Amino acid sequence: MNIFELNDFELIYLIREGSERAEALLYEKYHAYIYNMILGFNVYKKYYDDFYQEGLMAISIAINTYDMDSQCSFYNYLCIVMRRRFSKYYKYVCELEIPFSTVFNGVSDETNKYNIKEEKSSYYEMGYDILKTDFDRNVYRLVYKEGYSKTMVAEILGCDVKKVYNSIQKIKGLLQELSY
Repeated sequence: MNIFELNDFELIYLIREGSERAEALLYEKYHAYIYNMILGFNVYKKYYDDFYQEGLMAISIAINTYDMDSQCSFYNYLCIVMRRRFSKYYKYVCELEIPFSTVFNGVSDETNKYNIKEEKSSYYEMGYDILKTDFDRNVYRLVYKEGYSKTMVAEILGCDVKKVYNSIQKIKGLLQELSY
């Protein structure tokens, strides 16, 4: 059986019912994702094990706090939880060796320290520039700039509401990174 064919919702349901096998399968399913996230954070190899442990804790937190009735997929929810844990841990452990801002935008702390307040106060205005797909830009414009509801955005763009919710979660994750 290929673990990537397993449904996250079913696994989470089984985990909450006490299945240790389902929990092991879910951890195995997202094992490679943890390593990809670690590589994306550009940390020294000596911190890989620490970040891997943070990734495992993020999976545990996501399992215990995920609302199965929400419109967000478990994968997107896990991405947000893991990114936040990694960001906090990165600031805690690696700040002296690699300036935190270089992970996201290549700007050193010295050149960025005067713009932090402006970025934090106006990151919703800047959010449009960091989005990579036209769909995400349209969702951002319709929800944050023009104030449409998620169902209206789905109707306007001709897609499923869940796709709009997933895009909003991705946008919020990117905006959260800007706020650090």
